[in-house]
Amino acid sequence: MFTTGARTALGGTYLNMRQSDVIQARFRQVAISVLVAMGVVFIYLVYNATQFDDITDINAMDMAQVARNFAAGEGFTTKIIRPLSLTVNKSLERHPELTLSPLHPITAAGLFRLTGAPTARIMAWACGIAFLLTVGVTYLLALKIFNPQVALLALVIVATDAVVLQYAISGLESSLLTLLGAKTNLCKCCHRSRPSRATICSYSAAFAGPPGRRGLCCLRHCCLAQPGLPVGVDADKPPDGDSPTVRRGLTTFVLLEGDGSSGM
Repeated sequence: MFTTGARTALGGTYLNMRQSDVIQARFRQVAISVLVAMGVVFIYLVYNATQFDDITDINAMDMAQVARNFAAGEGFTTKIIRPLSLTVNKSLERHPELTLSPLHPITAAGLFRLTGAPTARIMAWACGIAFLLTVGVTYLLALKIFNPQVALLALVIVATDAVVLQYAISGLESSLLTLLGAKTNLCKCCHRSRPSRATICSYSAAFAGPPGRRGLCCLRHCCLAQPGLPVGVDADKPPDGDSPTVRRGLTTFVLLEGDGSSGM
């Protein structure tokens, strides 16, 4: 028979072993996550170094010069003046850009200011950062819906897809739009599983949902996102239906944003 002191010692040893096992398991998870993240970054670095030559898309060039102006403190202006925009502003100096979506050029302008090098390579990196974040959000989304194995498979598919990687060095807003789309779905999943965070997730999903993505990332192609408006309103409302304020707020957001973009 064990004495009371012996039982206490054995119990303490067992608890220490359990804590040690938990610490080791968490350390393995962190180590694996770091290795996977480094692998994704390595894939992008190799693709960027071997495939990127210069920005060739005319829309990407347009966004780059607007981002360069914004980084230089000239505001959201352009040196490519379209005749139709002269009906709104007749100034030829610091002419405001009226057709491009703002989010991607402003993001690139931040990188220009941070690096001090407003080059085509940095413009491509603006897409690359969005791509890397998209891979992480995709992993979290698949982990939320399925299991770690499926999440890892989804991560590998996105990180190695040739088309996705091509857009990740194109200088276009497609990578940022994909990131906002993946983030929208992740917010919806969190919103469904944790109703207590309904308001935060609803407005977050609304910002990155079809209306917000259309206004911030694809203003000139707004008709492509028009069919997604009813889906965005219905999917982002609280599942229990007990928060009419959130629903009214989302509906107002969609109507105002939709009305603003329809006039472009």
